[in-house]
Amino acid sequence: MKNLFGKIFLATLLAFLVQIFLSPVTFAKDPPRGILSGGKGKTEVAAIEDMKLSTIKRVLAQITERNEDPDSPYQQLVKRYGEFIDKVHVDKKSKNSSGAFVVTGRIEIKYTELQAELGRLVKDAHAGDATREVYVFVRFVGNGASEEQIQTAENVILQRYMTRLTENKFIVANADEVVGSLNQTRLMNFDGFVEFVKKKSAENPAICTAIVGEIVMAKEEEDADGFTASCEINIRALDCLNNFKVIDNYEGSDILRMKDLNRVGRFLFEKAAVTSSKSITDALVKYWSNN
Repeated sequence: MKNLFGKIFLATLLAFLVQIFLSPVTFAKDPPRGILSGGKGKTEVAAIEDMKLSTIKRVLAQITERNEDPDSPYQQLVKRYGEFIDKVHVDKKSKNSSGAFVVTGRIEIKYTELQAELGRLVKDAHAGDATREVYVFVRFVGNGASEEQIQTAENVILQRYMTRLTENKFIVANADEVVGSLNQTRLMNFDGFVEFVKKKSAENPAICTAIVGEIVMAKEEEDADGFTASCEINIRALDCLNNFKVIDNYEGSDILRMKDLNRVGRFLFEKAAVTSSKSITDALVKYWSNN
């Protein structure tokens, strides 16, 4: 009888394991990639091209000012919009009441190439004015954030600095060419990070101005009314041609309350980037106009 029960147990266990291994395995789908966009035109092809163009214009609006001059970097990049499109995902096609084709979907762009080409065009436009070239080394320190989240945040911060600096006719150079990726500085404290940037800048004598700093996010706090996020900001602008003289030192903190956990952190560090970039840029304008 004992052996019989043992055989029954083993048979049941085997059947259970077979059912597990033969059951279909499902994986969570990756979230859709690209920027939501849409376009319209006389043909489907024309509508897709309009979707590409409008997407590039939206991205350019985040990193530089709109300029109607046909020779401006903005207009040159708009004319070449097709070069910076990576992939097109059309989700829906239709015709409107006037017979025009309408498409909606997502556009993946070559952001790094677009950013680099903008920098080159702006630099060429101000080739004789070395003091207008600025290198931005601002890192994001997030409590528990993944490396991917950190890099996304640092790209947003750089965009906000680029917008403010280019509006004031500064050229934002490619900082990666000087220090490489900021992820190699994750274990450095703030002073160590500043010294690292100084050392790398000293090895590149063409660098005139460097903006180095960090935005440090604290862990969000939750209460009955929503979520509270806070951050500390420490940014320095350095004259690299004058023994790294501190042009401006922006230190501060900020706090934001929202009901949406997924938005409160993003809104806060963007706000910190906008505020600090204005202060630093205003100081650079004043400093270089007197030197």
